[in-house]
Amino acid sequence: MKFELKNEYVKKGSLTSPSTIVLPSGVYKIIINVMGKPVKENYKCNFTKIKTNCVFINVGFGINVCGDILITMKELGYDLASKDDWKRAKKEEKEKIVAKYDELVSEKPELFDASKVDLNKLEEEVKKREEEKAAPEAEAEEGRKCKFEIEEGHIEKGETGEPSLVILPSGICEVLILTTTSGKAVMNYKCKFTKINTNCVNIDVGFVGTLVCGDILITMKEMGYDLASKDDLERAKKEEKEKIVAKYDELVLEKPELFDASKVKTFDERLIEEMLLGEEAEKAEEEKRRKDIIKKYGKKNAEKVLNKEIFLDMTKAMLVDARGEPDDKKENVSKDLVKLKCYYGKTETSRGTTKYKYEVNLENDLVVGWKDL
Repeated sequence: MKFELKNEYVKKGSLTSPSTIVLPSGVYKIIINVMGKPVKENYKCNFTKIKTNCVFINVGFGINVCGDILITMKELGYDLASKDDWKRAKKEEKEKIVAKYDELVSEKPELFDASKVDLNKLEEEVKKREEEKAAPEAEAEEGRKCKFEIEEGHIEKGETGEPSLVILPSGICEVLILTTTSGKAVMNYKCKFTKINTNCVNIDVGFVGTLVCGDILITMKEMGYDLASKDDLERAKKEEKEKIVAKYDELVLEKPELFDASKVKTFDERLIEEMLLGEEAEKAEEEKRRKDIIKKYGKKNAEKVLNKEIFLDMTKAMLVDARGEPDDKKENVSKDLVKLKCYYGKTETSRGTTKYKYEVNLENDLVVGWKDL
């Protein structure tokens, strides 16, 4: 083994951005597992089969790769930050890479000379990349202002582990939300996507959740994400954050109505509105019934029917409109007369027998009397 990797040669990235490594030939981006120390001591390289210091390439189930092979792959033109290049190297071109390594060790030994490693260049490159990344983000953040401020009243919390209901300008949707120890769902923190300090909900993804503002929830719904799906939310957080923020900036300009808070009522406001609408509907139904009864029986008899009165010579139809269908009835039919007893106010005694509160007597469909029972 010619060039042995050290932890100081690597600056770890994040789950969404590559790490940076310095080799004798220069500084390069590389996709390694960022958990723990970057260099694993005394591991078997998947290419040379030699136990030495390796980095763990974050592709598939992972690939242990030594410094010599990294140098060789750069000489062969591989992009160490490309998953596709690593997959091709592992599955199709392993023997070619090892053969090239043996050739370079003999013909270009200077490529593996650790004395050529320049740690200052590593620091300069990392700083440069951080500044390049921060500049557009800072510019974008400065121009951003949260459009839709989510509030506690916009959320109806679900049971533990179940989605909550969230009201957005486009409607109600299910969202996996973690609540605080105080029971609140909304907190004023920096959104992990827009980097704006605003009201956020803590999405149930990751060890402690992910803070997301109302604008990003709206954007993700527009992009087709299922906000009640952990798979969708994890994908958004780990792989598609930049795409979502870019779409947000686009929607704010092209579809500002999506973020219009005036279209949103809290759950309490919606409940009150529904109650008022229900009362209005009941009043409208009562008025319609009143007009129908007046039309059927005339104003004088209609008032009695609407007041649920029983009176002599009222018709069977009037009785039913006033008191409803009887709980029971008995009919006695003769040549010229049909007698009908209607019973109302059905109850059961402790012994299981049936009793009624009153009885109404009709002859030929006209009321001739009534009595309490």
